[in-house]
Amino acid sequence: SEITNNLNEKRNFDYTKKIDNIYDLNKSNNYVRIDNSNNLQISKSITIEFWAKLNGNRNGFLVNKGGGGGGGESNGYAVWQSGNFLRFELRNSSTGEAVQFDTKIEETGWFHFAATWNYNSKVIKTYVNGVQNLNQGYYKGPIGISDQNLNLGRSERWAKNGFVNHWDGALSELRIWFFPLNSSKIKNQYNKRIVKPEYGLVGVWPLNASSEEFVTCATDN
Repeated sequence: SEITNNLNEKRNFDYTKKIDNIYDLNKSNNYVRIDNSNNLQISKSITIEFWAKLNGNRNGFLVNKGGGGGGGESNGYAVWQSGNFLRFELRNSSTGEAVQFDTKIEETGWFHFAATWNYNSKVIKTYVNGVQNLNQGYYKGPIGISDQNLNLGRSERWAKNGFVNHWDGALSELRIWFFPLNSSKIKNQYNKRIVKPEYGLVGVWPLNASSEEFVTCATDN
């Protein structure tokens, strides 16, 4: 199944139509597509955060905007599952730079995950349930700009090349920012919903089956 939604080009908080049960990506060929926009074409600092529930040690993309390796265009950013690890990936085809930073996931139920990259310091940090991973990664940057849509539950590029790559799990409260959230911000708000615009917030997608709205917001990048 495919669900699409455009980010609000007026760059303000926007409530759109109700969409039910889109957080459950366990079913075959289930994914969410969020149409490409300038707001999603992030080349410098970034934060990706969400709640997730893994269904075993299977591989697949939770969040993907052009990344994912392989042949052809591989600009962009992604978070994908590799066994019992979540892999935060940044790529730039022009410079040939790519990084895959792994974080081990030991939770068997729902957990919060956040990944940040700071363009100024070049440092990658990840967090699970608000607790920072002791290890850090490095990416010189910038992130390559991809013209592909933002996909939840699969890689659009892999799908176009004929590869079945749907992720098996569940997502909720996806949030993308165009700057790196600090550790205190992540710790203080990871278990709270965002209900109004904040500086640097590119989008919020509750992906909540009980929610009455599918929410997006966009801020100048």
